[in-house]
Amino acid sequence: MQEIVVGKNESGQRIDKLLGKYLSEASKGFLYKMMRKKNITLNNKKCVGNEMLSQGDCIRLWLAEETIEKFKSKPKKEFAKTLLKLEEIVYEDEDILVMNKPAGLLSQKAEPNDISANEIFIQYLLESGQISTKDLSTFCPSICNRLDRNTSGLLICGKTLKGSQRMNALIKQRSVKKEYLAIVEGKIARGERIVGWLEKDEKKNKVSLVEEEKVGAKPIETEYLPLYYENGMTLLLVHLITGRTHQIRAHLSSIAHPIVGDRKYGSGRGTTQQLHAYRLQFPPIADMEVGGKTLVAKVPKSFKKWMKGYSWELGNREV
Repeated sequence: MQEIVVGKNESGQRIDKLLGKYLSEASKGFLYKMMRKKNITLNNKKCVGNEMLSQGDCIRLWLAEETIEKFKSKPKKEFAKTLLKLEEIVYEDEDILVMNKPAGLLSQKAEPNDISANEIFIQYLLESGQISTKDLSTFCPSICNRLDRNTSGLLICGKTLKGSQRMNALIKQRSVKKEYLAIVEGKIARGERIVGWLEKDEKKNKVSLVEEEKVGAKPIETEYLPLYYENGMTLLLVHLITGRTHQIRAHLSSIAHPIVGDRKYGSGRGTTQQLHAYRLQFPPIADMEVGGKTLVAKVPKSFKKWMKGYSWELGNREV
């Protein structure tokens, strides 16, 4: 028999969800059967799977040790050899961490051997003693928003279940204001709010704009403000109102101002994409420290290379 005492990172979810993580190799049918036969109990009572867990609840697995070991998840002891640098941590509290992701790093891995910001984040929590490999069998911290590989900037990471759930909900509700810096080709003289419909080609991993609503196309809305012009390029502050795949890149390309270095969407200058997730503004959140805060990510050196005449010292404080 094994006993699981529900902690803060396991509470607030259904028991079948937690069991699916703890006994990840077992089928759902097996788990439900064990609950029906009282081989798995909740607080010494029969459970059916849809019970919501609270901190302190006791789950007992009346199963042979061999069976438990056969089906039990086996978290890795090491997720990444690359460590999160202290200067890359923009903000951290009990529930979340916000990092300044460098360009060239995946947010989440696409292939088993990939190293991503997500793995580096988990490794940081392990190295700093904030979680253990045992904790990972029932809850795995994760990033809450995604940035393209070649986009740098602010990435929100959920350290606890509460942090992950709150951040994911706020992002889905578009309650977190996301602002980017982008260097685009050509001159943009005034700000504008532009709308459209985005259609994705899954095979090419590329999106395109369509003028009218159609099946499979999603509505998008982007707002931008020009800050500086130099040598045939404009520095923009971009407000991402909706958050679709490649939205900023495709939207700016559609108005004949592709992002410098973004060859996929038509840029003919440079090889490094000049798009940076610069600022996050959080709404008031009663029981979270980050509520009401504004976070800013340091601008990459490549931006300063392209825009030598811009006062970046002022820009880093307030664009």
